[in-house]
Amino acid sequence: MPFSRLIWEQMQYIPEIYHDKISLIFDRSTIDVSRLQGSVEIALRNHPVFSMMITEQGEQYYQPSENILKGKFHSVEYQLAENKLTMSFDVSRILGDSFSFRLLFQDIFRAYKGKPLFEDNYLEFLKQYEQLKTTPPYEEDRQWYEENFGEVAYSVRPNVDTDQPLSQFGEEATLIDDLAELKPLFQHVCDQYKLSVSQFISLCVTLSIMDYNDTDSAALTWAYLGRESMEEMAIFGSLHRDVPIQIRRGGAVCLQKQDLLKQIQTQFTQSIAHSLYPYTLLAPQNQIWNYAVNVLTSITEDRLTQYAPIPVQLDIEERRQAMSLLDVDVYEDDLVIAYRYSASHYKPESIRRFADLVRKYVEWLID
Repeated sequence: MPFSRLIWEQMQYIPEIYHDKISLIFDRSTIDVSRLQGSVEIALRNHPVFSMMITEQGEQYYQPSENILKGKFHSVEYQLAENKLTMSFDVSRILGDSFSFRLLFQDIFRAYKGKPLFEDNYLEFLKQYEQLKTTPPYEEDRQWYEENFGEVAYSVRPNVDTDQPLSQFGEEATLIDDLAELKPLFQHVCDQYKLSVSQFISLCVTLSIMDYNDTDSAALTWAYLGRESMEEMAIFGSLHRDVPIQIRRGGAVCLQKQDLLKQIQTQFTQSIAHSLYPYTLLAPQNQIWNYAVNVLTSITEDRLTQYAPIPVQLDIEERRQAMSLLDVDVYEDDLVIAYRYSASHYKPESIRRFADLVRKYVEWLID
């Protein structure tokens, strides 16, 4: 998949890039340890991606693994203490997107309860995707993106504070902004314009980029789940697509709230409809979009373990190396926004100023 290809290329220079490390911690008195370990193996074998091999040339092929707990891009380890069991997952994002983790844990808990798992048709999906790349719709999507995003007359991020090259990300820093008190009015506007919470926040972010940079147009990428059928919802893989969005407010009419909301609604509808072509990930346009703000729909820790049949504690290792200039993680359940940024490019007070602009536009649009 396109995002996996991007990570493969980056791994040639930074081997540990985009590794997620998550541990599940159980009270041993509440769980059958051997049964849980067996459930993990069942879940991993249900997803072909954990048996995929990649050659030095970046070509991918399927080879059933004898030791499904350890591969080139993933590992599962257990630590038994007197009172607890710790199950640690180290998985490269080359294998799957953030939605995939939730799916894997759901499968582990389903297997533990003796329930059947939904079939993962990852191999067939890959085959169909390769075939689609030679079809007219794929070319039509490319042309549509070129026509709508080919001329770069818009800002894609708040101006950085330093002369550090954009490609040299520093240590990651995070600013959290809690908007929970705004949720009732927030949800009403989203329902009215058929927008998800993160799509609504994307409008606020683009408007904030304009204010921050003193421009009349701005763009960003939004992480679209990319799973368009029930069968695809069962696939562990990097199926998500980074969809570009551009907003303009060149005249007085465009400054009206309803016009901006309709504009973002149309932008999402059209860009998602043409998202078969991975426009933002391919050269030469990736030299722009690799450094654009990316808005993501994130899930809380409770959501990752909501299907657990027994109490479980989650421990997620925090990343230290920034993977982008600025990601805006939107936790839709709690209405919390996490601004994750490269500390070598932005000062904390600059991100605080930007977050205040986003909050200002949230409040303005729901008023």
